[in-house]
Amino acid sequence: MNWKERLKKAFAGLSDKEPRLFQSPGRINLMGDHTDYNMGWVLPAAIDRKMSMAIQLNHSEQCRVLALDRGDEYQFNLNYLGKNESVDWPNYFIGITSLMREAGVDVRGFDCVFTSDIPIGAGLSSSAALCSCLAFALNEIFGGMLPRKRLVELAQLTEHQYIGVECGKMDQTASLFGKEGHILRLDCRSDEMSYARLRTGRFEFVICDSGVKHSHASSGYNDRKASCDEVVEYFQKRRNGVTSIRDLTVEEVRRNKAGLGIVLYRRAAFVLHENQRVVDGSLMLENTDLEGFGNLMYDSHSGLSNDYEVSCPEMDYLVELTQSMDYVLGARMMGGGFGGCTINLVDKKYLHRFRSLMSENFWKRYGKPPRIIEVKISDGSKEILKLNA
Repeated sequence: MNWKERLKKAFAGLSDKEPRLFQSPGRINLMGDHTDYNMGWVLPAAIDRKMSMAIQLNHSEQCRVLALDRGDEYQFNLNYLGKNESVDWPNYFIGITSLMREAGVDVRGFDCVFTSDIPIGAGLSSSAALCSCLAFALNEIFGGMLPRKRLVELAQLTEHQYIGVECGKMDQTASLFGKEGHILRLDCRSDEMSYARLRTGRFEFVICDSGVKHSHASSGYNDRKASCDEVVEYFQKRRNGVTSIRDLTVEEVRRNKAGLGIVLYRRAAFVLHENQRVVDGSLMLENTDLEGFGNLMYDSHSGLSNDYEVSCPEMDYLVELTQSMDYVLGARMMGGGFGGCTINLVDKKYLHRFRSLMSENFWKRYGKPPRIIEVKISDGSKEILKLNA
């Protein structure tokens, strides 16, 4: 039974109406982690792992949601849309519904069933895909009045206000604006974006899931955001025009190392270097300099692990393993960190060998194999119109 059949069968248990079907993708990020909330640059791309949702009006004040993969059902009333401290995933639905109504969308009662093949906690942005999918679906069902950029903002605000994660907008932008075969170059300050065709020849990006689940709301993610805010506050007392770490220079941060202290200095230095890697890496990909981009991937991981301190031993080991493989050009942890996955640039011809060696060595050290996932670059959020396709 495929995902459409599963969704429609489950939806029939909630409603006798024919649902509308929507999908939003997860994402990979080729370069630029923890730069989005620092108003920097990022290089994400939507992937062919998706959040899928069947949804339809029920002409009541109740919203009924079934998480098919969990087997959990939750109901909430449109007259009370406050955060529920005793649940987790339902707050994504409560948050999006509430913020859409505040934005002027006349959201009424609906029934919804959702499922996903995006690994949860792996750093592929399943939560952003969920928010993006629901926001896109409700916008379409109730008139389509909001542009996609506004949906990005509402999905981000849901994470902030209802989940407690002070994330940037990279994940939501990639999920809503993804384009098949292209990476998205996003300036997180101006929201300017452009697409570049991803040409990797005989190489492809492969995901290695460490199996270490992260939870940003209970991890150090918000602590890192707070540290960056401290850096900005420090420099705002010393000169005008500083609104984010992006406004600083490497030399300026270096001169203030003693005043910042070693931790804040490392956080700021990483962000500035990572921003430069995004700029340089974008040009390398344009010029198909894959070897150069691979070297930047290793540099990025080193900074994320040693300076920003958001990696973990399992992900460090996955990256370390690739450094003796001449058919791997680069590897780095990806996403918010504290668990999750690595992204690897691997020669397709040696993919079987890569799988075998990564699994064998990781098993020896940690007693379990990593989940190795091949991904294709896909389109962003959309309604599935051909139900039998």
